[in-house]
Amino acid sequence: MEKGLHRRHFLEVGLAGLAAMATPAIASTKRDTKLPLVVLFNGGAQSPYEFTSPLVDSVSEYRGPVGSINSAVGPIGEHWEEFASVAKHAAVVRSVDAQNTSHTAKHLFPDGSLERHGQRLASGGIPYVFYDAPSNFSDLSGIKPGFRVNWDGKQKRFTPPPIVPDPNLRKRVKLLEQLDRFPTDSPAVALMQKNRELATSLLLGGDALTRPFVEAEKHYERYGDNPVGKGAALAAEFAKSGAGVTVFYNEFGPGWDLHSGIKEGTDKIALPTDLALKELILDARRFGFVVVCLSEHGRTPRVNSSAGRDHHNVSFMVGAGGKFRPEATYGSVDKYGEIADNPIKADQLIHTIRHACGEEVERTKTINPIVT
Repeated sequence: MEKGLHRRHFLEVGLAGLAAMATPAIASTKRDTKLPLVVLFNGGAQSPYEFTSPLVDSVSEYRGPVGSINSAVGPIGEHWEEFASVAKHAAVVRSVDAQNTSHTAKHLFPDGSLERHGQRLASGGIPYVFYDAPSNFSDLSGIKPGFRVNWDGKQKRFTPPPIVPDPNLRKRVKLLEQLDRFPTDSPAVALMQKNRELATSLLLGGDALTRPFVEAEKHYERYGDNPVGKGAALAAEFAKSGAGVTVFYNEFGPGWDLHSGIKEGTDKIALPTDLALKELILDARRFGFVVVCLSEHGRTPRVNSSAGRDHHNVSFMVGAGGKFRPEATYGSVDKYGEIADNPIKADQLIHTIRHACGEEVERTKTINPIVT
């Protein structure tokens, strides 16, 4: 694996009902009004104080070494100039209470329903599939864990999941040509139609699964010719292809778990993420999908003796596309970095995202000011 991607799988394609890696994917003709969702999950617990909630009125030991700039959603960290240019299309929640400070917390799914697939869950963010979004992909085997996409360091590209071709496809096509000559009320014709639908679905499924990898390479320059930009471009292409939920797990370079040197670490990881987030927001508007950016929890308001921040419960969410209300903000933190008003728990966050994607959700369970 290429240096900088280290511990994590680079892209988690959590497509509701998507094929597992050993099985072929089938394109579905099912129509639904729910929009695809891209989750830009900044793994490692990103600090809100260097992003959505800079402590501009606080003393230096809380404010930290990173300055702020203005945007349509209020002050944000100085590294996020690209996001600032499209913030008028986004909604921001500054008062997410992650209710944990552990990278491996399982508060969202206490029944362990997804844990049996080996997935790690956290309460402040949503790193894996969390509801049954419709998808243009379905699974022959009935297993729904999605699949993981790794970066191939030698080939310098993402490796598509293997698609298992039907070894009898050529024979089947010849048989179908013969069956075409039978009377329309023949049982053989019914069989022909069934087999034709299966063969066509297999072909379309394979094309739908591999096309995002080809298309993503056309946008690397726009998203950023680096692991963050490439991963975000691929996530966008899956959304355009009709994936239900695509999770891009971004822990490039030093990652966001910055217990020391938060200024130097943010310099390395925020700048490429800033451009990738901007392009995701623009593509969400152009192509009709939803994007959210979040992390599993936050960092301590007080900067430690190593010029970093430790684990803390205060987190954030950025959302755009779908029913997210442009330029909407919700909640705030005080000058000491604690939630000042409107704390948001994980369940309300999830219901809000579901509503933004077009699912019918009881409005009392959503963060109403940030969605239409």
